[in-house]
Amino acid sequence: MEEFNPDINWKDRKLLGTHVHLKTPAVVAKEQLKTHIQEMEIKEIHKVTVAQQMVEKHIKDSETVNAQNSIRISSTCQSLF
Repeated sequence: MEEFNPDINWKDRKLLGTHVHLKTPAVVAKEQLKTHIQEMEIKEIHKVTVAQQMVEKHIKDSETVNAQNSIRISSTCQSLF
């Protein structure tokens, strides 16, 4: 097992010669919260999109039914006269 013994530049507060990234628990929690919020926003956008599609389909179907009923009513009225 390789020993972790990095060179440290205390003045610049940097670890030298290593690719290790150290994060405090607060930074990790902040990143997780940000990710969670983004995921929730995506879910909400999806819900709104699905709901909007359902409303548009309902309106389209209602217009089709209303148009067909109007045609039937018009033809029925004309046949009465």
